Parts: sequence; C-alpha cells; structure tokens
Amino acid sequence: VDEWEKLRDPEAALRRAILQREKDAARAEELLRREKAERETKQRRIAVRNETFRVIRLLANWDLSAAAAALDTPLSDLESRMKEYAAVHSGISIGPDARSVRHSVVTDTGELSWRVDQTLVAPDGNADWIMSVDARGDTTATTARIRLRLIEIRPL
Repeated sequence: VDEWEKLRDPEAALRRAILQREKDAARAEELLRREKAERETKQRRIAVRNETFRVIRLLANWDLSAAAAALDTPLSDLESRMKEYAAVHSGISIGPDARSVRHSVVTDTGELSWRVDQTLVAPDGNADWIMSVDARGDTTATTARIRLRLIEIRPL
C-alpha cells in the first residue's frame, strides 16, 4: 500500500517521510536529554556520598577541627557528640564495608539539596550510630562543590 501511495502522490509520501524523520529525531533528542539528566543525577549523588565519607575519614582520624569546619558546626558540639560515641566504640571504620551504600542513604530534598544519613561503623562491625547531614551545592562532570551542614550525630 505504501508503494502505491508513493506512486499515486509522491509529494504526500515525501511529506509523511519528512514528518516521520522529525518525530524520530525528536524522540532521539528526548532520550539523550533524559540519559544526560540521569547521568548528572548519579554524578551528583556520588559527589555527595564522597564528601560525606571525607568527613567520616576526618572523624575516624579524630581530626575534629577539620570535621567541624567541613560540617559547618561548632567544634564544641561535635566534640561532645564524638566523646559520647568514643565512650562505647573504639573508633570509626573507613574500610570498604563502612563505605558500602547500605550504610549511606541519600535523599533528594530539593534542587541541588540532599539529606544524607550515614551509619558510623565501628571497627568491630557495630553500626549503631548515625550521622545526618544536609548537603547543598552544585556538581558537574568536572567539578564538585558540596557544602555539608551537620544535622545530628546520635545512636540509632
């Protein structure tokens, strides 16, 4: 039938072919846009998790001044919470298990804004404390600027 239509009205057939190509191009463009957005979302979440774990490493090394600065929180508040943690745990693990996504929940809270609930894993594997932070910023494929603000550190 298409062949017959092409012979009978070649201009109409050409218009239909052009219209179909435009629709296909629009679909392909939309698919590429969605894929790019998904990739950027994933990159942002990775940057947020990385910055959060950078703070975990500071806490594990007991560099509370740097951790307080990175968390935009008073040093005295952080020292108080970490003394409570240290009373029941010998330290904070920073190994692969501690870095696992099962110990980190990143929740979108708005445009370039996330809440991160990061479980603190003790060297003995005990994971009964959590650090919650508000993360804000911007990231692209080449840069990451994430600002953290401590919400709380507490036992679960």
